[in-house]
Amino acid sequence: MIAVAALFVGVVFFSPLLATRTITVQGASLLDSSYVKDQLVPLEGVPLTRVTEDQVADLVGNQEVLRGVSLEARPPHELVVKLHERVPVAVVKSDDAYVLVDDEGNQLQTTETLESAGVPLVDGGTDILGTPEFATVTGVLAALPTSILSQVSEATADSTSTINLQMADGTQVIWGAPDESELKAKVLMTLMESVGAEGAVTVYDVSSPLVPTVK
Repeated sequence: MIAVAALFVGVVFFSPLLATRTITVQGASLLDSSYVKDQLVPLEGVPLTRVTEDQVADLVGNQEVLRGVSLEARPPHELVVKLHERVPVAVVKSDDAYVLVDDEGNQLQTTETLESAGVPLVDGGTDILGTPEFATVTGVLAALPTSILSQVSEATADSTSTINLQMADGTQVIWGAPDESELKAKVLMTLMESVGAEGAVTVYDVSSPLVPTVK
């Protein structure tokens, strides 16, 4: 029995029969999948059963972008690496560039134009990161449905109770405090789909969602 167990361990953990030969990368968005594959070259030839998530994460690096990884072994030779990247929710201005940030204020990537960022600009530059105002703004952005979030060009917070959204078409949304954000988002969507469809609205005020107003 001991010999059989030793043989099994040898086959599973050390045998070239399960050596990694193909590495498939999934979930790459901020990171380039070709770059990730290059970083994982040292794993080629290593038995699938001996590759760990920590080992892969260390090889990939870019911890400011990568939350973690998960692995899937597909015997006999394929290793699937699933990247779990941080998700950019906003962009802040830094000198002549724009910095993509997640909801925790982690700086993920820089881009030269606001349009290429694809997420709303949060006023205040990098100084706002880590502040209560930033947490408040990103909480509001997270409450917006994708159809509305995609229209937000800039979000500002003069304080944690005074939040305003600037839409790409020039209209303004007075959000007010962050409380009742889900209700405010529903009210805003209803207003945009009804009175906003007529094209005469310049300001949506949902700071009091039960009695919203438009101008």
